[in-house]
Amino acid sequence: MNSRRLLSIWPRCARADRVLASIVLAALVVRAAWLLRSGSEWAVATDSIGYLALARGIRDGCGFAAMANGCGAPEVLRTPGYPLFLVPFLNHYRLAIFVQAVFGAAVCGVVAAFTKRQYGAAAAIIAAAIVAFDPPTITVTKELLTEPLFQLVLAGAVFGSLCNHALAAGLLYGAAALVRPVAEPLLILAPVPFLLSRRWIRAAGALCLALVIIGAWAARNYRVAGVFALTIEGPMNLYSYTVPAVVSLVTGVPLIEAQRAAAHAVESAAFGDHADLIAKAHQLSPHDEISWAVETSPQVAHLMLSRSIDVIASHPIATAEVTAIGFLRLAFEPHAPAVGLAKMVNGGGPAFRVVKIGSMALEAALLCFIWIGVARAMWIYRSDDQLWILLGIALLLLLAASPYLDVFDPRYRVPAIPFLATIAGVGWANLASLVRPGICADPATIVLGIAESGPARN
Repeated sequence: MNSRRLLSIWPRCARADRVLASIVLAALVVRAAWLLRSGSEWAVATDSIGYLALARGIRDGCGFAAMANGCGAPEVLRTPGYPLFLVPFLNHYRLAIFVQAVFGAAVCGVVAAFTKRQYGAAAAIIAAAIVAFDPPTITVTKELLTEPLFQLVLAGAVFGSLCNHALAAGLLYGAAALVRPVAEPLLILAPVPFLLSRRWIRAAGALCLALVIIGAWAARNYRVAGVFALTIEGPMNLYSYTVPAVVSLVTGVPLIEAQRAAAHAVESAAFGDHADLIAKAHQLSPHDEISWAVETSPQVAHLMLSRSIDVIASHPIATAEVTAIGFLRLAFEPHAPAVGLAKMVNGGGPAFRVVKIGSMALEAALLCFIWIGVARAMWIYRSDDQLWILLGIALLLLLAASPYLDVFDPRYRVPAIPFLATIAGVGWANLASLVRPGICADPATIVLGIAESGPARN
């Protein structure tokens, strides 16, 4: 293939930046398009209520505690990152949605810049387009949820570490954990880029800085509630979802009954015969069988964790099966966005059905495109350390949300999309022989070099 033909396939370097800028702008437009609808009640999801109450508590001087009829108890279930973001927008939900749309476009830009620098313009265009038009990423932007902020902060942390910015990576990894605790297990990969390049001090600095941030918040939780942990959400989720799913799978008991039995077991063990306390606490979370117990007594999390470990240790195969099913669904299953779209399009009408089916079809095609591209990249460039780090981050994010058999929400796939998109961009760009890992050069130079020397390295 000669250089003229190669250059005709993808934009020249002078045009590549314009193409990437257009994709980033399109990402902003499709996310901000939700604002075409009047009002803002559609921006408040079920989880948004808790974040907004915490933001009001911060604004009104309660510290990190929910504000309802008065200041509540110090919060240890949620982390402070997203409520702090919401404080300026408590009277301006639509503005918050626009800022989240900007966050989404910024993530698209970060992915484009990193991928272009490391792998060339072709890979960058593909990766940026995946991030820009991923349906769950677009849909979650319209609600006051953690994902848009978390996706941006985590992308900065991961790509910053791969670009040797230890200080920024450490700060952003710590900040990401304060937005969503699922970033905490990712710290095992935070120093890896620096270790691979033998930058020992930077590796230690990035890890220690993140740990200091997380440790400071864990110390705060210990001071106010006697629980030294970033959050008590992990034990609650294990006990609320994983344990009932495993019990249901092993015994054949319907899942809803297993969940209720688990909730009643916690009530009996933690609160005994105090029916009045249980009835009062139920009012905190009437839609939830278990979370009220944690809100009432954070140390119940110790009991939940202990019982969860007992069940998982007793039934490791069933636990693995539950986790594998959840992982496969999260990684490959397109989602029918009924609730979100019903708020934006007249639910039940022809327009709603067309948009819903179209969104599912696009997401299914995009998921196939992503995973085929990932498989190609990891096979062809199996010695590329950066791609393995990105894949490890993405898989850990998916795995952390997997052990919940009855809960499938594509918003939990959203944080992994920038990293999967980068890998897929590399895999598909290779199809046109336009990428060579390890070369941080002008894309036109890469293209001409490949044309003169032969196909990309395998």
